[in-house]
Amino acid sequence: MEFETFVNLEDSAIASLVEEKGPRVVVCPINGTRRWYLLEARKESSETNFLQVILDRYLAIFELFFSHGIATLLTPILGPDIVNRGKQYTQMVFDALEEITTGEKYKAYYGKRDVRVRFYGDYNHYFAEYAPELFTKLSEIQAHTRDNLKHKLFWGMFAHDPVEKIARIAIDYYEETGNHPKRPDVVTKYYGEYLPPADIFIGMMPPSVFDYPLLDTGDTALYFTTAPTPYLNEEMLRRILYDYMFVRRIDDDYSELSPSNWEELGAFYDVHLGDIYGLGKKTARGSVWLPEQPDN
Repeated sequence: MEFETFVNLEDSAIASLVEEKGPRVVVCPINGTRRWYLLEARKESSETNFLQVILDRYLAIFELFFSHGIATLLTPILGPDIVNRGKQYTQMVFDALEEITTGEKYKAYYGKRDVRVRFYGDYNHYFAEYAPELFTKLSEIQAHTRDNLKHKLFWGMFAHDPVEKIARIAIDYYEETGNHPKRPDVVTKYYGEYLPPADIFIGMMPPSVFDYPLLDTGDTALYFTTAPTPYLNEEMLRRILYDYMFVRRIDDDYSELSPSNWEELGAFYDVHLGDIYGLGKKTARGSVWLPEQPDN
């Protein structure tokens, strides 16, 4: 299928293609929210509430994925980097968690889209100490959406260093069964249900991948946006899906390449020999990293 044909299809048609041959599991941390908000708030004449604007944008991004046929979405939301920003920012994240677990808008969306909600990571001890009432609400929304089947939304919290939790899972499994756990056993215990390896990770520059333990088998297709994740739109997602389904799957049998093919390949490398993806520069005050853009 040609790119122009694909990007102009109806959502339902793309969803059918994705369900047939596309990614099953997508990881998308929604990063750069403060930067996105401050840039967009400058365009608004009225006062806006940061948290509500971000929560609405989260829902819009979820709908973008689900309407394009993505069945399972993982989005890390909380980790040590957030906590280290101070009590005020951490409290705002707690307020966000309150909304996504008990807020009417989110609960209605989970029901309308048939979304099963789960939380993963090593967050139990943290919430037991700092926000026990919130831990109860996490459990309640998981139970409330347990029978939703069409889509799955996994919120990641403190999933940055899973070694100790995975070790506990393995020890408990052996004590209960007398057998060593296999990969599906550990994945199921960690996430609450079995998940296949992640097909796509969509991050933000600078390039780094994180917070989807046990689901990276080396085959995850990595994509990184230059702008903050809240800018993700339909055209960008469709470019990613097209690349994943129709471009990345190649037959690397070089025996079929003709001399002209080799010349074309060599000419491309000659032009781009010095290109390195991941290099960047700081802004004048050193507060923002911007990527160096290799020539196309």
